[in-house]
Amino acid sequence: MSKAITNAEFSILLKTHSFVFEANPSVAISFSCGSDSIALLILMNDWIKKHKGLLTLIYFDHKLREESYLESKYTKKISRKLGIDYKILMWNEKKPKRSIMQKARDIRYKKIINFCKQNGIMTVMTAHHLDDSLETYYMKKKRNALTPNLSGIPFKNTQDQVQILRPFINFRKSRLIQTCEKNKYQWFEDSSNQNEDFDRVKVRKVIASL
Repeated sequence: MSKAITNAEFSILLKTHSFVFEANPSVAISFSCGSDSIALLILMNDWIKKHKGLLTLIYFDHKLREESYLESKYTKKISRKLGIDYKILMWNEKKPKRSIMQKARDIRYKKIINFCKQNGIMTVMTAHHLDDSLETYYMKKKRNALTPNLSGIPFKNTQDQVQILRPFINFRKSRLIQTCEKNKYQWFEDSSNQNEDFDRVKVRKVIASL
């Protein structure tokens, strides 16, 4: 049975993977209001206080879903409740007609990283987890089985001198949900997941059964 991730377990995890932080770390979370992001917020909020650092939630509104307005409001509400900084970024530019999800991802990273650079934040954390990494691997394999060095999502990488850390990559999504439930936090379900292509939905079902 899955169990919630404890603050002690999370702290050990950050040390184990040799993530580099300043003496008083300034960290941003790419926040989606989903269970994954909420779990990361719960654990990082405790960790950042113990290290006398600053935590910032960054919600990116792609202007593609009606729920984005409510999620923006929730980001503000939860940030104010916890006494942490937040920033709402928006994709107001004209949307492309093709490959819109890939473009949305690219513009999200670009704007988040630009914000971090402008505000002296050297670290961005995302809540990608093991299910996400397995899905990425299987989708790559399905679409091009001959591609060498197939991999999932890395623990960390750097973009434009800002490090991107993904501490949950070895955790199943079920543990993140348990973390939210134990701490009595609500979260939003992303309706865009219901509109994914058939292959991706099928892969997710397989991964969930593992």
